[in-house]
Amino acid sequence: MEVRVGYHTGTCYVGALAYADDIVLLALTPAAMRQELEICEEFANEHGIAFDGNKSKCLISEPRKCSVHLGHVIRSDVDDSGDVES
Repeated sequence: MEVRVGYHTGTCYVGALAYADDIVLLALTPAAMRQELEICEEFANEHGIAFDGNKSKCLISEPRKCSVHLGHVIRSDVDDSGDVES
């Protein structure tokens, strides 16, 4: 299934990032995020996977602002200098 409701930058598309048993969904609007969550729920039901809602987080980043998640600085301009220790 190819939906492409995630994040687009130039010609690059990213809908989700995954590492081990963690997944990060990226979306530009709440409606797109809901659609991605529905896709994940459908996939999980079809494959016997369970998501732990107690471990889930929602991070909203505003343009030209930064957020901190799990100790990492996330900036809308993709500058990681605040997250890298000298």
